[in-house]
Parts: sequence; C-alpha cells; structure tokens
Amino acid sequence: MQTISVEVKDDYVQNFISYVESNHENIVIANNEIFDSDPYFNERQKELHKIRDEIKNDKIDMVSHNEIWGNIKKHLKENN
Repeated sequence: MQTISVEVKDDYVQNFISYVESNHENIVIANNEIFDSDPYFNERQKELHKIRDEIKNDKIDMVSHNEIWGNIKKHLKENN
C-alpha cells in the first residue's frame, strides 16, 4: 500500500467522498498529523493562496522585510 496526499477542489469534495466510500475496500483514510496540531490548516492555506494570487496579479503589493522593520523602528523612535 502507498500513502499519498490528495488535494480536492471545494466543489468536488462530495464527489470524491462518494468515490472513496464506494471503493473503501481499496482505500484507507487516516488523520493527518498536520490537522491534529493545526486544525485551521485548510482555511489558512486558502487565505495564503488568495494573497499570493493577489500579489501575482498586482492587486496588492508585497512589502519587503526591510521596509516593514524600517517602519517599525521609525514608529518606535517617534513614540519614545
């Protein structure tokens, strides 16, 4: 038997589950330890993919690490 990771489109999940149920003698579904330690993995993954797509499509700008820390340092200096 082999272990694989499967990514299923949201609108196909029910079809996939039906397929697995009808072929249960050949397929074993087990909990992934990622979900035990991070129950919001799927939601966060979707949000990160959305952000990445928005950056690629120039809908939002990605700010550099140096720019962020520069802004933080500037803010701290102004408020001390």
